Amino acid sequence: MSRLDRFVQAQQGHYEQALAELRAGHKTSHWIWFVLPQLQGLG
Repeated sequence: MSRLDRFVQAQQGHYEQALAELRAGHKTSHWIWFVLPQLQGLG
């Protein structure tokens, strides 16, 4: 597994929802933690 595979796997199942929310112009779910991971120690 490459170092980035864990991010790709975490996004699966959330990507379509995130894309739909971005297209609609507002975020309604918690996909942001998977698509844009936070820095270690901040949360």
